[in-house]
Amino acid sequence: MKVRNLTPHPVNLGGATIPPEGIVPRVGMSTESLGSLQVQGVEVPVVRTRATGVEGLPAAEPGVFLLVSRVVADAARDRADLLVPDGLVRDDKGRVTGATRLASLSTGEVAL
Repeated sequence: MKVRNLTPHPVNLGGATIPPEGIVPRVGMSTESLGSLQVQGVEVPVVRTRATGVEGLPAAEPGVFLLVSRVVADAARDRADLLVPDGLVRDDKGRVTGATRLASLSTGEVAL
């Protein structure tokens, strides 16, 4: 099995680092106004957002998993080849430095 990193940064998994490939899929969004709320005297708009699809996601290939952001994987739950970093490891300032495992958000069967 091969894992391609389609996030914008290297992903550290234990002793392995998967470099980014330069392809970064994104989720298109639409917004609908729901009105506004007063928050401490300030008028704040409230909107409903919805994913309109994923842009820039390569086609599935046999034996290849794509490491993507959680937002992309959530918007493409029909894709069993998408994985996200999980079990995040943070430094003393709260910055993510790696992950302990990979996760699938797919609604389908994932074949390892």
